Amino acid sequence: MIHLIGVDHFKAQRKKRGLDLTDIQRQYQAIVESAIRSIHPGLLAEEDHPSYLSEDGAESILQPIARSHAIPHLFVEADRATQRKLGYKTVDMIKALLIARGDHSATAAGAHKIAHQFPIRERFWLTELNRTAANNVLLICGDLHLTTFTNLLAAEGIPYKIFAERIGVDHSTDPEYEALRYAQDHNMFGETNCFCLES
Repeated sequence: MIHLIGVDHFKAQRKKRGLDLTDIQRQYQAIVESAIRSIHPGLLAEEDHPSYLSEDGAESILQPIARSHAIPHLFVEADRATQRKLGYKTVDMIKALLIARGDHSATAAGAHKIAHQFPIRERFWLTELNRTAANNVLLICGDLHLTTFTNLLAAEGIPYKIFAERIGVDHSTDPEYEALRYAQDHNMFGETNCFCLES
């Protein structure tokens, strides 16, 4: 079973080195502690990578929680070089492809990223999780992935539950949620022949 917590990475999941936790980060910490008491996970995993934390001068809030409970911890995200090998395109790459087609919509670029590129990264996460053979995994991921990653888990026949969502997220003002709505309204999920998927 994979238990999911959806977060805003920067407001909830990570903290700047040397700074105290914010109220949202303390809320996130409390939710993780509650999940540990409730589901007794054999692994605490998160969508992040040490290189990204280092670049941002940030640190994981989950990692010390894992240590304090003696629960294994895993970063499931691929580094940039691995993402390139997987064929993953960033939103800036997609914007450039759209501009070449005469489309300057940042919302459309975000929709392509969510509907077509997220699943590339998420398959990598699943591979990383499968390497551990852990039961009862608690996975922290960006809240938008609750839409796409749960589709992958369902397709693979992997049971999951959403323990908490939208921690630190204001979906009414976040442009990524506008992109999600665009992808849903344009039936972009599940497409396999989009220009953004070409190598």
